Amino acid sequence: RLISGEIVSSTTGKTITLGKGYKPTTRLDVLGRFIKSKENPIISFATGLLDGRDAMGKEFYFAFK
Repeated sequence: RLISGEIVSSTTGKTITLGKGYKPTTRLDVLGRFIKSKENPIISFATGLLDGRDAMGKEFYFAFK
């Protein structure tokens, strides 16, 4: 993916060229997602707090009770 500069969408099956189009996905985005997916749960939690999103890209919700 990083070398070829292309990714295949898992939902549509279309090939996407990195860095092209509206809000393009870059090589740094691909590398960042890979690293985030390999984080242990504690580091992932801290990253979610700082980023405001969880590993799946959803809004990070944390509430104290």
